[in-house]
Amino acid sequence: MNTESTKAFYNATAAAYAQNFLDELNHKPFDRYLLQRFARENKDKGKMGDLGCGPGHTTQYLSEQGVADIVGIDLSEKMIEQARMHFPTIPFETGDMLAFDKPDQHFGSLIGFYAIVHFQEEQLKNFFEEAHRVLKPGGQLLISFHIGDGMKRVDELLGVKASADFYFHEVDPMIERMTAAGFSIIDMMIRYPYVGKEFESKRGYLLATSQLTIGNRQ
Repeated sequence: MNTESTKAFYNATAAAYAQNFLDELNHKPFDRYLLQRFARENKDKGKMGDLGCGPGHTTQYLSEQGVADIVGIDLSEKMIEQARMHFPTIPFETGDMLAFDKPDQHFGSLIGFYAIVHFQEEQLKNFFEEAHRVLKPGGQLLISFHIGDGMKRVDELLGVKASADFYFHEVDPMIERMTAAGFSIIDMMIRYPYVGKEFESKRGYLLATSQLTIGNRQ
């Protein structure tokens, strides 16, 4: 991922993205089930970070499930503007998932719904190590991603000309990356796409918990 070009992509498409996707969870019952479960298990464990929050609809949904201490984080300033406009009672901030501006063990839990879709191999390693660093021991991480291999180049989104690379990932290597960073897998789930409601790829969901050490590092 090129950070600046990805930020530019979402800055350019933020308004159209919000207009088209604020209600997308209405059409995705499995995603709602996972968010409800994640909220139920983590709402009393400290601050929850919603990574790659976009226009804030996932953050809002988690808040509606009883998560009082939550913050939405996104690389794009324009996405954060959309989130603050649509959900003014929830805190949102800009941030880089590859270099969190947070101290160690800052979060009780982290969720990244399709937040890693622009990451290449080394960046995934970086992200999982950073997520482990800022999570409290025993804190949960839930991620979702498109299953497959290779990359898809997008030069237009919702009528807006902007370019970004989207990466597909296989499940087993993703599990290996997470465990190498110090996570223990709780659940692995795969679902087929909701035809006509989203990009038609299989989706992977991994729920993990952070451990106290990474290898020999305390």
